[in-house]
Parts: sequence; C-alpha cells; structure tokens
Amino acid sequence: MFLSPGYSYSKAQQNIFDVYILGLKLGRLNYAVELKDNLYSAAGNLRSTGIFSVVSKYKFEASSQGKVENGFFKPKYYSEKSDTGRRKEEKTLLYSRSSIELKTKKTPKPYWQDPNEQLDTLDPMSAIIFILRDQKKANICAQDFAMFDGIRRVKIKFTH
Repeated sequence: MFLSPGYSYSKAQQNIFDVYILGLKLGRLNYAVELKDNLYSAAGNLRSTGIFSVVSKYKFEASSQGKVENGFFKPKYYSEKSDTGRRKEEKTLLYSRSSIELKTKKTPKPYWQDPNEQLDTLDPMSAIIFILRDQKKANICAQDFAMFDGIRRVKIKFTH
C-alpha cells in the first residue's frame, strides 16, 4: 500500500472490496482511512484479480489527506501511481485555498482540465472514502459531486 507522509496506518480503519462488473470479478480495492479531529488521511490500492488479471493487469495506488468541513471532504494532498499495462502515471496534487498544483512528468495535453478551476472537486482517493464512508441510508443516493484526477473532471451523482 502506498502511504502518504505522516500516515498512521496502525490507527486506520481498513477496508477491502471486491470489484465486479456484470458478475465478473475484475479487481480488489484495499484502503485504509483515519478520521481524527476533522482531518482525514487515506491510502489504498486497486488491482486486477481473477480471470480478468490474465487478460489485463492493472494497479492503482493512491493516498490523500485533507479536512472535513460541514460533512464534505476538502483535499490538501493527493498522490497517485497507476499502471494499466499500456500507460504508467505518477502525479501529485497539492491544494491551497486558491489553487491546485499538479506535479507530473507528463507534458500537458490540450484536453487536460485547468487544475485551478477544480477547487470544488474531490481527488479520486477522497472520492472513494467519501462514497464508501459510514453514512445514513437517506444520504447514500443523495451524493452529487465532482472528482478531478489532475487531468479529467468527472461528475458523480447517485440516484435511486
């Protein structure tokens, strides 16, 4: 597991989820999260497993730190390493009140979103723990937010 600076693994809540699409097991999500004094720290990985790993191997490792304000997560730091078999990436997002700094070795492409226009988003690791956190049943399908991975912005909305 890829852990961020200052991460306290021993105090963290650990979670494991198998990922299925159309009844086929595609991977396993492992992550740990610690919530303390309106701060959060999380680290996790997603890897291909089962029959799917014979066809396509992938791995995704990420960590995030931030604070919780009014029940919503506000990232301060995000780091990611991914390998899809065709593409390897490493990137870091550093958040301040007025900007997001993207650190990557890749040359920006025209379709990349401007990080400084994404201050209202969650990073992928924060999005995972925001969605899968303990919450009231009525709130589960009311989730509506945007996620930014340093390149793309994705709208996530749950309905019933």
